[in-house]
Amino acid sequence: MKNITMQKAEAPIIKILIVDDSELIGSKIRELLLGIPNLLLLPQVRTANDALKSIMKNQPDVVILDFRLLQGNGFDVLKTIKKDLPGIKTIMLTNSSGESYQKKFKEYGGDIFLDKTKEFSNIAGAVLLLMATS
Repeated sequence: MKNITMQKAEAPIIKILIVDDSELIGSKIRELLLGIPNLLLLPQVRTANDALKSIMKNQPDVVILDFRLLQGNGFDVLKTIKKDLPGIKTIMLTNSSGESYQKKFKEYGGDIFLDKTKEFSNIAGAVLLLMATS
């Protein structure tokens, strides 16, 4: 009888795209995510158009969106993601956190909504939650 060696399956790499008009905020998000294993942080983008180009090219697993962008807004990006690539998970991390924004986010198929002012430090937990449910 022949010996069979089982190799431990490696965890898949999770690609994350940060879409925020502020480079400083993007940098802080990256810092919070650094401790999560098997993440590939794609280059940050700051406009809706650049976000859509990066999403189509890189097919990230998770997109972290701000509502306010240099051009366009996070809802423009979210609607396109959910129409064209519905398997991509989305987190909206924004200061535009009123009830009407949260309602629209859910209507457009968003996954997790976080208030930048109160829940910024929860971003890593939100990514882990989405990774666990995919």
